[in-house]
Amino acid sequence: MSIITKSDFNTDIKIANKSDVAVNEDLTNFINKYEPRFLNMLFGSDFAALFVDGVTASEERWLALLTPDLKIAMASYIYYYYQRDQYSQTVGIGVVKTNPQNAVLWSAKDKVCRAWEEMKVICWNVQKFLKDDSESANPVYPEWVVPSWFQLFCQQWALWSFGLDIFLTDFYFTFGRAYKIPDIYYPLSRL
Repeated sequence: MSIITKSDFNTDIKIANKSDVAVNEDLTNFINKYEPRFLNMLFGSDFAALFVDGVTASEERWLALLTPDLKIAMASYIYYYYQRDQYSQTVGIGVVKTNPQNAVLWSAKDKVCRAWEEMKVICWNVQKFLKDDSESANPVYPEWVVPSWFQLFCQQWALWSFGLDIFLTDFYFTFGRAYKIPDIYYPLSRL
């Protein structure tokens, strides 16, 4: 069971045509793939499994951790990968950028960056809350283990380095790919 549903993609992270069968199916696949990745990145795999089981069983303490902000962060994470994937299509000759007739192509980069920025701040606040809870006399979530410095560094680098990637991607495209740096280094290079 997924915590995020298609109805969580609204306002700033709205996905068009959710009633379309193909879009619905595609979005469901992205939710099933990226929701566990997000929870494992944020909580660690053991705590994430306890969290999902607790939310599924409607246990009060786990539902208290599932705030609207946390749902927004999960949806924003999924939205980033969904939008990145929608920008190009795989066809018989390779990967191409769509060019619909009578339409103006516009990059989703600004919306995706805003969603990612909001998500990383929420992640930071959740981590801080869990750290403060673990240091209290009677923690609500005693199962949560404070990450080692290496785990914390890796997680924060994954969240915060994204802004640097956006800057480099803009610089890279502004100068017409003059430097021929592989696209793998730029998460938004397809946008």
